[in-house]
Amino acid sequence: MADLAWGTSSAKTETTTASAKAHNNLAVTLIAEAETAAADRRKALLQEARTHAGEATVLYPNYNDGFLTIALSCARSGDLDCAAAALERARAIQPGSRVLQANVKYLSQLYLQRAVQEAGNGSARNQVIAS
Repeated sequence: MADLAWGTSSAKTETTTASAKAHNNLAVTLIAEAETAAADRRKALLQEARTHAGEATVLYPNYNDGFLTIALSCARSGDLDCAAAALERARAIQPGSRVLQANVKYLSQLYLQRAVQEAGNGSARNQVIAS
């Protein structure tokens, strides 16, 4: 009887893990599709990707790839704070991941780009006000 219960639990865990991976794989596909999509379609695809990656992490809370995919979909849609939060969750699960380190580097580059753009816009605004 104990073996039967263990087998059921194991099968359920395997199914949950497979479902989480399927959601994450769909999210990755949607992110790739968004790269060549028109702006309005791109936004919808990235939101759908974030939803599927989020579902993956609900099904499998320690699924590092799910959090990395959330981070990528957030970053690609311009929500850098969301991306940072997802990377923090991934870091808690697998701190030494090289993929995590690459994503942190990518995110830091996006933050730097944003800061440079905002500084440029601020300078232009200050020049207009000073005129």
